[in-house]
Amino acid sequence: MALTAPAQSAYSPIQQAIAKLDSSKGLCIEFDMTLPGNQYEETIHGTYYALKNKFYIETSELKAWYNGKELWIYLYQNGEINLSHPETEEIIEINPLLELPRIFSEEYNSTVSNTSVGHSILAKPQKKNRQSIEHVIIRGNKKNPIKTIEVKEKGINNKITIQVKSIKQNINITPDTFIYTSDKEPNVKVIDLR
Repeated sequence: MALTAPAQSAYSPIQQAIAKLDSSKGLCIEFDMTLPGNQYEETIHGTYYALKNKFYIETSELKAWYNGKELWIYLYQNGEINLSHPETEEIIEINPLLELPRIFSEEYNSTVSNTSVGHSILAKPQKKNRQSIEHVIIRGNKKNPIKTIEVKEKGINNKITIQVKSIKQNINITPDTFIYTSDKEPNVKVIDLR
């Protein structure tokens, strides 16, 4: 883990955030995500389920199932499901929450700032030319180590903001949660892009 001097003195918030995102025994996060737009921002509510490297995400605009290899994306406005073998960057575009474990790895330099109301973790990728993300800021406190997440992408003036409503760990998730089957969205055409 690459940490600069300020982060070393406040290592605890980073460890708390890592522990809160542990999906090894099942994880559920409810969130509101504010997306920048050309003329206005849009906020969408979503629920994210994860088990190790698999996830299912549902918002007012899409559903996505990822079984660790294949990704099914159902954009309601398109009325079809796209099936693909995605690259890591494609998965992160759909689900910015997946970038968080990488933030606490050697791929990012992280610094922690403590305030009277909590902490702020600023993470910047070490290899700027290889990342689409300029920086990530995680704000929280001792009770809720991850309250908000701001993702600033390169070339985009605005940022994606994720307001974490709740995080539940050690939840029982069945493997079929992460696989699309026709009974989940009947009468929707699947386009195989693999």
